[in-house]
Amino acid sequence: MVGEPTFETRPPFSFLLAPFGQAMSSVPGQVSSRTSSRPAKGAATEEARQSLHEHLRKTAGFIKLLDGLVQIFGWLAMLMALWLVACLIDHWLMPLPVIARWGFWLLGSLGTAWWVFRHLLPLMFRRINLTYAAKRIEHLVPEFKNGLISWLELESEPKHGVPLGVMAALTYRAKRFIGGQDPSATVDTSPLIKLIGIVLLLLVSLVVYTMISPKSVLTTGRRVLVPWSTISAPSRVQILEVSPGDTEVTHGKALQVEVEVRGLTHSEPVQVRFSSMDGQLVDQFTELQPVTEGFHYAGQIITGSQGVEHDLEYVVEAGDAVAGPFRVTLSPLPSVVVEAIELQYPDYTGLPTRTITDGEVEAVEGTTAVIRARA
Repeated sequence: MVGEPTFETRPPFSFLLAPFGQAMSSVPGQVSSRTSSRPAKGAATEEARQSLHEHLRKTAGFIKLLDGLVQIFGWLAMLMALWLVACLIDHWLMPLPVIARWGFWLLGSLGTAWWVFRHLLPLMFRRINLTYAAKRIEHLVPEFKNGLISWLELESEPKHGVPLGVMAALTYRAKRFIGGQDPSATVDTSPLIKLIGIVLLLLVSLVVYTMISPKSVLTTGRRVLVPWSTISAPSRVQILEVSPGDTEVTHGKALQVEVEVRGLTHSEPVQVRFSSMDGQLVDQFTELQPVTEGFHYAGQIITGSQGVEHDLEYVVEAGDAVAGPFRVTLSPLPSVVVEAIELQYPDYTGLPTRTITDGEVEAVEGTTAVIRARA
């Protein structure tokens, strides 16, 4: 009725409004009259409700994206930290043995599998609860004092028994704190920022280490990524090419070895260490001479008076780099054994055809010699 006096008594659920302080003074929690403006106020309250629900839905979507990025950057930080630790051990303490490489591989693989099934897949296929979104908002805006969660829980209960004035007060107060802000402004993004900083720090560390380290971080990365491979440990000196590598030489011929290296200092030699397969020669050394100082070296391997006379294995050593072993096998010298020589004398001599199997051969001019031999 128009002109009805203002209620003097406190509403029965006023204890719910105690945390809100002065918010009651600006919301229609205590109605002074039942005029025609009440539908307008109800419409405004409904609009505020819809705005809050929309904000919570957007916030839930933003939280899902935010948590996904946090998980991805956390996973990247773990892998980069493992890579950096593996490089430090492989380069300065000792070359990683096979068991250590498998340990790093299992740690990275099992950690990735646990991360996918424990965090990534649930985040991809499950929805973010609106109550959880409200809790994340209140964590960043402690002034809510559980007001947003209380409003959301009462909203989800059709028969909550709370007067409309109290619900309106809760609605307007939550709307006032959120104020149409972007979801990114009402959710704490500091975990993502910290993880991005950690990933960037690890990335810069790897780049700087790659620039100052004489050994390759990529080689260590490949050794850890495929621990079952036979990739050699990274070295300061790199042997780019060894010629001829595995080969076959003729018995008694010297073996010419040519090597291309990088990272070698002026005083460091390039040498070939070889051993014969029959054990007669063990760890013999031949120093290669520079063709192009610091890059191209060449020399010969000789095991006998004239050349190679044994099947052998050899490795090339330059600084801290080793290439090989390479296998050298011998092919026998070609030889011909004469079995018989048939002499066909000219007609004017009247001599019969003669076959000689040994000894020296002499014949008059014009004689035809047919030689039968075996290789």
